[in-house]
Amino acid sequence: MPGDDERRRELRVDLPTQVRFNVLEPDQEFIRGQWATFKGMETIDLGPDMEGKEHLHKFLQRLDHKVNLILTLLAEKVNRKDYRHIGEIQDISESGLKILSPVPLAQDARVEVGISIPTLPYRTVDAEARVQWGGRSESSTKEGARYAVGFRFTDILPEDQDEIVRWIFQKQREEIRRRRDEY
Repeated sequence: MPGDDERRRELRVDLPTQVRFNVLEPDQEFIRGQWATFKGMETIDLGPDMEGKEHLHKFLQRLDHKVNLILTLLAEKVNRKDYRHIGEIQDISESGLKILSPVPLAQDARVEVGISIPTLPYRTVDAEARVQWGGRSESSTKEGARYAVGFRFTDILPEDQDEIVRWIFQKQREEIRRRRDEY
């Protein structure tokens, strides 16, 4: 396992969510899954007859976000590819992620991953990755062993990488605000 300084060149943040993945055979091609995101009404025009009804405006925006979430999740159930394995993401960066895997993975193994990024609208990033390092985790459970595995993205859309970076910055801003409010 490489030293922390070698692996931590990028900004990383915890992403307590699941990752779905398949191990690709050497001759198997990575095929990006279909995905759909539903863009919402980022701004709702109040108009002249709605002056003073900011509470209604905020309610409609929250309702719109909830409808976006439901539609996105439903679309993903229909359009997503089938993944055999489900792991738990420990942290993520623009260039890769660390997961707890239910199966051991060989170094340099190719995998296809589906990562749900909790932004609004929710979206799932499909990417190809390569195993950089791995080993048995101390957090194994009664259900079985778990393996800490580091992936480096090898085929990811630039807009998906940008979405990951935006989400990381958002989480870091929230953490800075939380720490500031504690003092």
